[in-house]
Amino acid sequence: MCLTASTVLVLGILFAVVFMMIPSLRESGEEFVQNIPLYVEEIGRWWAGIVRFAAKYNIVLPEYTIDSDLLIEKLTALISDEGSGILTVTWGAATSVLSVLVDVLLGLVFALYLLAKKEVVAAHLKKLIVTVLPQKKAQRLLSIASLTNQTFTNFVSGQLTEAVIIGVLCFFGMLILGIPYAGAVSAFVAVTALVPIFGAWIGGGLGAFLILLAEPGKALWFILFLLVLQQVEGNLIYPKVVGKSVGLPGLLVLMAVTIGGEAFGILGMLFSVPVCAVLFSLYLEFMKKATQKN
Repeated sequence: MCLTASTVLVLGILFAVVFMMIPSLRESGEEFVQNIPLYVEEIGRWWAGIVRFAAKYNIVLPEYTIDSDLLIEKLTALISDEGSGILTVTWGAATSVLSVLVDVLLGLVFALYLLAKKEVVAAHLKKLIVTVLPQKKAQRLLSIASLTNQTFTNFVSGQLTEAVIIGVLCFFGMLILGIPYAGAVSAFVAVTALVPIFGAWIGGGLGAFLILLAEPGKALWFILFLLVLQQVEGNLIYPKVVGKSVGLPGLLVLMAVTIGGEAFGILGMLFSVPVCAVLFSLYLEFMKKATQKN
């Protein structure tokens, strides 16, 4: 029951985020196309002011001429063109992502079967280790396995807590600043924040694009707000929440994420912190034994 409930909850959250973002993206695009004449008029007034200012210093600038109807026609053709339109490119990317999702689904099914029988599998592995290895080495290996299990458990709980915190802070911050699509963008930022330290920027990039289509002026405010929020999250929230949950100092958390990301990409970012925590615990244990012998 717990396994089923957890799976349904996680899949439900992911689907909720996707179905929040897609309608918001479509609505934002339609609003952008409708506001093109207003944007063109605003740019015309701004350029006219520059021309008058330059004329005072005998500088002649070219006239501003943009046909808003022609611009809308070009954008529509860019989006819907069968050969190279945005929809075609997006469909090609979606097809590639679909193949990856199939692999992820197969991995999820395998993981569910493994979790359903984890007690039996763990008991057989323990018997195998005790039978094959000498007693001292077997106990050492089982101790490391127990430490690894506890560290990864603490890391996942801490990472989820951090994602909820940054999602809530992003939501209320966007509401205070009057930035549109606060719910959809904050939910996406929270999900991508599961990637340590840098994950919020992934969600923030799509959020900024979404806001840019609807209200370009608010997009700049969102980027500045996300920059401040990311500094707070990366330097205060993440090292305190996740760092303490896995027993790592904040500096080592930042180093682990940076090195793991450079070496193995997103997967390296995800697993570098708990792996570093296990190695750090083994190092402390080794130093403690060395000190006692001396």
